[in-house]
Amino acid sequence: MLFVSCYPNKVDKHHYRQGRWKLYYDDQKRQVMWKGRYKDHRQVGHWKYYSSKGTIYLDELYLKDDRIKTTYYDKAGRKELEGYANLVAQKDTVFYRWEGDWLKYDTTGKLIEVSYYKFGKFAWHKPLNSVKK
Repeated sequence: MLFVSCYPNKVDKHHYRQGRWKLYYDDQKRQVMWKGRYKDHRQVGHWKYYSSKGTIYLDELYLKDDRIKTTYYDKAGRKELEGYANLVAQKDTVFYRWEGDWLKYDTTGKLIEVSYYKFGKFAWHKPLNSVKK
């Protein structure tokens, strides 16, 4: 069952989402689906997304230049993939586009692969020795 809390989720007089928001999987508000902050109906700051089992699967940090530092986690909550995405606004839609280096990790946290994305499309794999840490 999907339940949206009315508190602390708030909108202003223009119906823009403002402040901290949370969405829950359950009526008892024990299982958070996602949480983050809005300013003038735009996501800002740090956002976290959780599975119905309570493990984190996505972490996003919204930066001022419409870039988003993005980290994906596996089912056990271990970092699996990280990189940057750009927020792209067009006339009727807003979408995310992967850009630059995306780093993939194994279950021990070791970097195992680096892929490069340009304009949201896979461009090439990079050798691991060329990655800046």
